[in-house]
Amino acid sequence: MMSQNSSNETGDFQLRKEVTNKTLASENAGRTPSQLEEGARYEALTLDAKDHPTLGKGFYGRVGNPTVMGLGAHGVTLMSLGVVFCGFRGVTINQAAVGNLCFSAGLYMFVCAQWELVLGNTFAWVVFGSFSGFYLSFAAILIPWFGVTAAFADAPESVMNNALALYVYVWCGIFMIIFLVSLKTNFVFVMIFLGVVVGAFFAGGMYDNLASGATAAAGRYSTAAGSFLFMSAAFGFYATFVQLLAAVDFPFALPMGDLSRFWPKPKPKKA
Repeated sequence: MMSQNSSNETGDFQLRKEVTNKTLASENAGRTPSQLEEGARYEALTLDAKDHPTLGKGFYGRVGNPTVMGLGAHGVTLMSLGVVFCGFRGVTINQAAVGNLCFSAGLYMFVCAQWELVLGNTFAWVVFGSFSGFYLSFAAILIPWFGVTAAFADAPESVMNNALALYVYVWCGIFMIIFLVSLKTNFVFVMIFLGVVVGAFFAGGMYDNLASGATAAAGRYSTAAGSFLFMSAAFGFYATFVQLLAAVDFPFALPMGDLSRFWPKPKPKKA
């Protein structure tokens, strides 16, 4: 007789029909049932836990979708940073975004990451945990109380800018990993992480140019960085909107651009 665990294993990521309709309604035409199942595999990780076929019971059936808040906090914070890097309305001081860095993205994404961990969503856990760490650490650089800027007070300004460039480039590494993995999820997530990777790269270039005294080039890099960060934030807002529509059973659904159809179907796990 097949055990309950073995039965759950074979259907672990199968979505119920109504959940698939909510998230992929506009993308299902002409696709086979196996393609729909594979296309919904990742969507199962970002919908409410109560809709998950194996988690939607007991405690997990009462848990909401932490992904929505994480995406919203990311969008708000990154858009505020983006407009600062672009110098919108003359605002060029990063400290203008400290509140969002600490309490919107930093705090909310940290909390969301822990709930994603509880729900078993490894990818979302790593994403929110990593971005929470980046936002909080960047805020620490900007807040005088942490003494980061004061530590460079006696050094040439180029040293501080070189340190900031290295800091951003190192973070580009984990951002690039997340971007590459997101290629199997959906178009919206790919654009979110692409904007972050390219924006962070240009931000590092801005600090490099400031260190070498090329202020005009630094300004161009700053504008480019802000533009890509703004793009990432805009797609984050769109993803938040899509998730909220699904959360309240809105009568229509917007597409996320499922990309899993372009990848080989994973082999079934051995019992």
